[in-house]
Amino acid sequence: MGALFAFALGFTLFPFSLIGLLLGIRIGGLILGSLSVLGFTPLLTGFVYWRNGLRALKRLKQIRPKHDRMAPGITVALGFVFSMTIPLFAQWQTSRVVSENVQLILSGNKEMQSRGAHNLKGAFWCNSACYTDIVKAYHIENDSSRRAFLAGVYLELTGQQIDSQTND
Repeated sequence: MGALFAFALGFTLFPFSLIGLLLGIRIGGLILGSLSVLGFTPLLTGFVYWRNGLRALKRLKQIRPKHDRMAPGITVALGFVFSMTIPLFAQWQTSRVVSENVQLILSGNKEMQSRGAHNLKGAFWCNSACYTDIVKAYHIENDSSRRAFLAGVYLELTGQQIDSQTND
């Protein structure tokens, strides 16, 4: 999988590296042109991964028992499952926490609003996109004290003025 990823990245960067190499030497001299050579690194990395993967498979065929033919497939499948499920679970949980606390902020209960705002202060991974519901509520709110509260919470969480945000 590492080889396939490296090859995909290398083939994506190949045209840019080639243009950079040709133009860099012509315009910027040898130093700028030689920096463009770094764009070919993923292709070399993919080759190394591929070669070592084939060597490992050949060695595995030599040392593993005949009845254990499914082990490499199971290992790859488990690796794929763990590499996909752990980040997806983490994303699901963080989105759930943010959504629940935004709903607390939008509730009418002052204590719940304060708790929701306090809980989201530690959400360093969130940017203003996490708080679009607060912006929407601010723009439709008629009560000036509630608007001030929402603006203060938004400023505290994002460091931005809520008036500068659009109601998408």
